[in-house]
Amino acid sequence: MKKTIVTLMLVAAGATAAVSCGSGSASDKHNDSVVSNETNDSIMIYYGRTIGGNILSNLDTYARETGDTLDKEEYLAGLQYLLSEERSNDFLSGVAGAMRILGDMEEYGKMGISLDRKKMLEALRASLLADSVDVARIQADGEALGALVQSVADKAEQRRLDVVRKSPEAIKNDRTGAAAAAAALKNNAGAVKTDNGIVAIIETKGKGDISEHAHLRLNMKSRHINGDVWQSTDTEQVIVPHGLAKGYIEAIKMLGIGGKGRFYIPADLAYGPAGLAQAGVGPMEWMIVDIEVVREDAPTATAGK
Repeated sequence: MKKTIVTLMLVAAGATAAVSCGSGSASDKHNDSVVSNETNDSIMIYYGRTIGGNILSNLDTYARETGDTLDKEEYLAGLQYLLSEERSNDFLSGVAGAMRILGDMEEYGKMGISLDRKKMLEALRASLLADSVDVARIQADGEALGALVQSVADKAEQRRLDVVRKSPEAIKNDRTGAAAAAAALKNNAGAVKTDNGIVAIIETKGKGDISEHAHLRLNMKSRHINGDVWQSTDTEQVIVPHGLAKGYIEAIKMLGIGGKGRFYIPADLAYGPAGLAQAGVGPMEWMIVDIEVVREDAPTATAGK
């Protein structure tokens, strides 16, 4: 369903407001004695032409801006279905509900969920026509739905990231980072490589064990593999390691309070195939991170002696 439908319906509503500026209907008050048949016909014709022209204008604008089109005959068929005869407010409320449901189903379709409308309507009917409201059941059903949809979304995202991981850009970034880390390990005395691939060059070894939930004051710079800084943190900010990427957490723990060093962090321990587009971090980029753990605000680290 194209989002422009909502816009076009609002256009129609705007046209209604424009021609309904009086305080009431003359025909209702005076049993049609004030408004002649000829006037009635003219109003309906002008009203129809005004709405039709506005819709056409919006369709034309939408097509030029997006390159997409809406089937005018299908759209007209929808209008005629609702407007060809008088409908109750309850019926129209159902139509409005259906429009919202169609929006949800469109999103489900994008996620690869098969849209079996018959099954959905059968379940909807059974719940709607129940003799009483079962709050616990509604809550349980909602939670089950949320869990299932989230599972599908996670699988879809993982599939997308698997494709990105194999892209030429991601492969190049990973290889470039690994080569830079290998060179740093070779050319810096005292550099070490952890089991999961982090290359650490520790300038000053700090004291104590740091909890992931510690409130720390850090001087930290995150760099692209070419050395350009893309993020910088100083002691004005409180940093809780738990909220950082896995490689950052491990690096901070290696230092201890008062420690300082540089770390080459593999992509899978940083931002992985997803990258961090808003910061210019591409897929499978390694990070060079300079960290100084200045102090801890909360007493959650065990100080060494």
